[in-house]
Amino acid sequence: MDTNTQGLYLTVTLALAFITLLLLLFIGMVIRNLRYRMRELRNQVRHEVELIDRERNRISIDLHDELGAGMAAVCMLMRMRNEHYRDPTLTKAIDHLNRQYGMLRDIAQDLSPRMLETHGLDAVLTDLLEEMRAVGKLRIVQKGSLCDTGFSSAQKVHIYRIVKEITTNVYRHAAATEVVIHIVQKKQMLKLQISDNGKGFDPDNASLTGSGLSNIKTRITALSGNLALITAPGRGSCYTITLPIS
Repeated sequence: MDTNTQGLYLTVTLALAFITLLLLLFIGMVIRNLRYRMRELRNQVRHEVELIDRERNRISIDLHDELGAGMAAVCMLMRMRNEHYRDPTLTKAIDHLNRQYGMLRDIAQDLSPRMLETHGLDAVLTDLLEEMRAVGKLRIVQKGSLCDTGFSSAQKVHIYRIVKEITTNVYRHAAATEVVIHIVQKKQMLKLQISDNGKGFDPDNASLTGSGLSNIKTRITALSGNLALITAPGRGSCYTITLPIS
């Protein structure tokens, strides 16, 4: 091989190496830009969801402390008056007002579970599952428990809403007889697996999944977590949620 040919090969090799280096640098920049955008999107989703939860909390407080207190005061005055007159119509009105007050407290609790701060996440989830067991339609098996350590108040709300959304969907739509909730919590990771023996669904069919699955995914994204969903018509559902613990 003569000198000119060697020089040509060397030039081509250096040119290819330079082009390869440029491509690698470009790909690296694209990957970094995508990661940055994903982080920004995740932060935006987290911020918007937390704004919604704060507004729900404000409405819950207003319902319970303002409207609820007013209804309780009216009910007390009606009882005091009824002690003297024993009016059957007034008695019925008091009973009806008591039922409405109970519904108001349930709505306020559903909007923002205050027990999260006073009793902790595990106690609130246990209370939620006990309420569902009391209905008698579902056999609910819980394996493992949750520790609040490492979760902020907003993160606790997200986890509570995720579990409630999934179990409520199973109760209302899956025609299941059993739900198994498996909790594995390690130092830096929380794994929630919720499975049922119901009729399952097509996760790609928006008319079947509605906004429930979308809400679940949004909250998992806000927690920087991952969702693996295994389901098909007639085969039940299995949600596996992995969340980092800071």
